[in-house]
Amino acid sequence: MNCGLTIRSSRPAPGCALRGRLTSNVRPQKPAPDPLVSTKQIRGAAHNWTHSFMSDMNYVDGVFVHEEVRALARAKRPEKVVITWLPTPVAEASGLPSRTLKCIQSYRKGLEEFLARNGVEKHSIAELATEVYVEETFRLYVRAVAKGTNGKDYSIFVWP
Repeated sequence: MNCGLTIRSSRPAPGCALRGRLTSNVRPQKPAPDPLVSTKQIRGAAHNWTHSFMSDMNYVDGVFVHEEVRALARAKRPEKVVITWLPTPVAEASGLPSRTLKCIQSYRKGLEEFLARNGVEKHSIAELATEVYVEETFRLYVRAVAKGTNGKDYSIFVWP
């Protein structure tokens, strides 16, 4: 008995050039983000962000930003030089050179995209900062400070 219904297979014929390719235009939906995954990646993202900011690849007008921040930390010893990324401060840390401020503004524009690439949702971070300071032993430290909205501290040393 033929009811006039034709059934087509979504799989191409064995000799077909489309074998192994998706033949439908329906794409699978992305799964909902897991809130635990977002918080698991905070420490790594904070480390990578601070490391990127204090690296030799970050320079403005031919001057390395980390050299200016280090010089300021040595001059302000024992106080810390704190660059706050999240939440965005109303006023920047005092004493930062204009080139460094220019770089900070540039970095802030790319923060949300950076966090997304690292699997962290911006709303899961309550605080994100970079601390640069010199201890009594004259050793310079760079630390990424991050606090999640869950109240957990995700701080990590970047240098030394």
